[in-house]
Amino acid sequence: MPQMIQVEAAGGVVTNPAGAVLFIFRNHHWDLPKGHVDPGETHRETALREIAEETGLSKLILLEQLPDTWHCYMLKGRWHLKHTCWFAMRYEGNENLIPQRSEGIEKAEWIDPERLPDVLQQCYRSVQEVLGSQILT
Repeated sequence: MPQMIQVEAAGGVVTNPAGAVLFIFRNHHWDLPKGHVDPGETHRETALREIAEETGLSKLILLEQLPDTWHCYMLKGRWHLKHTCWFAMRYEGNENLIPQRSEGIEKAEWIDPERLPDVLQQCYRSVQEVLGSQILT
């Protein structure tokens, strides 16, 4: 039986001064920006790099580490177990959002608090867990 492949990733929950949360839209789902850890890179470095690559934002303030998530998925006939380290971040700049189309990201968008419950209905469960149930109320 084939072995499960473990994947290390990191990403962020980025908010702006208005309380909006940064999301990306890819593969018919809203998601938080994240990506695979490169060799020699820390999870913090990965989160900052991936958010910059996927959304175009580079002036991020890292606040604290959030709870990690784990989930499984099938890719090319093999099971993968993805461990993602999450970080809370703040953004106070004025850069334009630029979705990384080469990675299949259709949109990068600030989601206002009143839209979050609807957007979370189109998110993966791990994203809902990271953001916490307090947002859904």
